[in-house]
Amino acid sequence: MSDRYTIDLHCHATLKPYSKSFRVSENGGQHSKDPEKKHSIWFQKRPRLINRASNLILSITKFTQSDFRSSREGGVRLQMVSIDPMEKNLVLSRKGNPSNFLGKLLKNFVMGIGWARINYIAKKIGDDYYADLIKTREYLLSLNDTPIQHEGKELLYEVLSGFPSTQLSEQKLYVIFTIEGGHVFNTNTPQVLDKVKALKQWTHRPVWVSLAHHFSNGLCGHAKSFKGLPTLAYNQKLNPEQGLTPLGLQVIDELLTQEGNQKRVLIDAKHMNLKSRWAYYAIAETKQVPILVSHGALMFLKVPKKPGTPLVDASNEINFYNDELVRIAKSGGLFGFQLDQRRIKQVKQLKVGSKPIKFKMDRTFRKEWKQKTGKKFRRRWYRRAYYIFKQVSYFAELLDSDPNFDGKIWNYQSIGSDFDGIVDPINGFWTHRDYPVFIHYFQLNVQRYIEKGNWKNLRPANRLNARGIVDKFAHKNAEAFLRTNYA
Repeated sequence: MSDRYTIDLHCHATLKPYSKSFRVSENGGQHSKDPEKKHSIWFQKRPRLINRASNLILSITKFTQSDFRSSREGGVRLQMVSIDPMEKNLVLSRKGNPSNFLGKLLKNFVMGIGWARINYIAKKIGDDYYADLIKTREYLLSLNDTPIQHEGKELLYEVLSGFPSTQLSEQKLYVIFTIEGGHVFNTNTPQVLDKVKALKQWTHRPVWVSLAHHFSNGLCGHAKSFKGLPTLAYNQKLNPEQGLTPLGLQVIDELLTQEGNQKRVLIDAKHMNLKSRWAYYAIAETKQVPILVSHGALMFLKVPKKPGTPLVDASNEINFYNDELVRIAKSGGLFGFQLDQRRIKQVKQLKVGSKPIKFKMDRTFRKEWKQKTGKKFRRRWYRRAYYIFKQVSYFAELLDSDPNFDGKIWNYQSIGSDFDGIVDPINGFWTHRDYPVFIHYFQLNVQRYIEKGNWKNLRPANRLNARGIVDKFAHKNAEAFLRTNYA
């Protein structure tokens, strides 16, 4: 059994295949056993040359990234699948009306979910997101633990209801449900807490729920998540001063309570604005709950605290500040690093060690690399993997420099790609199939960091070897967190 594998904390594997099921039946939800059908979770569309070109030029992702076949082929052993229905405002006009023909054409081109699904969200979903959430859940459960033969191989996934005590088998893909956005609780209706209570009773309950997503839902303030052309199509109506609402506080309390032997559902801090996050951290610390970010990136800055100045620039507060990272670690939490070029560019912009450590490459190195990875060495891929490693090492160094932190500094970083979530992937590391190569380049950055970087300045107990750091990032930290918090 291979011990080199990955766990991904945040994917949208169901978004496209579930959406394509609405082309098959009016109300959707039919899950095909044929991996060549687009409404199968196993359907794979690889990034061919024209798809890569459109991504490079337009930042449009016209291929699957976290389909279960790509996950299996790329050594992903556990995928956290966000099964939430898309917010209506993603398919409506800026004014909240149904999009015209050109609007639908553009949004389908960007999201790739199909006209039938766009029409269903715009006209039929109404305020009942929860019903669509149930249908998405049943879509995946319909083929749970069902072996499928394809091209001489057995395809199999298992949806977990708790983290197993034994090692994850490489013969199947494991799945845990998550939810992105509190809109799933139908926050425009009086039955919000009833929906929360019902969700906690699921056999395959989600391990965490994020209160916020792209648009206001009455639970908390949300951070700006769109830049560039999408801002012309979507009005996010930001309010940096909006914190947790009374209803949001009730939802948090209900999700986290363990009264009567209930199993809690954690809160994902992603997409909340900073004011809401700050308020939630205080609640989490009082309740002794780990703070979780399923997919995020760093600001490389302290929270501005000068008197008379705004707490933060609302255009950037979707990324996380130094102060937050320390609180996450002290709570025993976890941070998934997002493989989205739009989020990791902060490394370049702030010039915080914006270039990887250089090294000489002789013919022996290139030959050994080809034997190890099956691909030629690409210096630009080494550089792109660095932008993720820089964030991981910055997080660790920040903890190491904190005199009040005495924990293990490499225990809180993981992968939360956000694949298939309308992201702009890192060029070269397009899908789950590319994870083995990404991990090799990531480890090469770790090795150079140990040889010539700040590794030597860390406290002796924190000077792990390269393999130790990589394995924690790839899967061990996620496993330890889930074993404790998803029993």
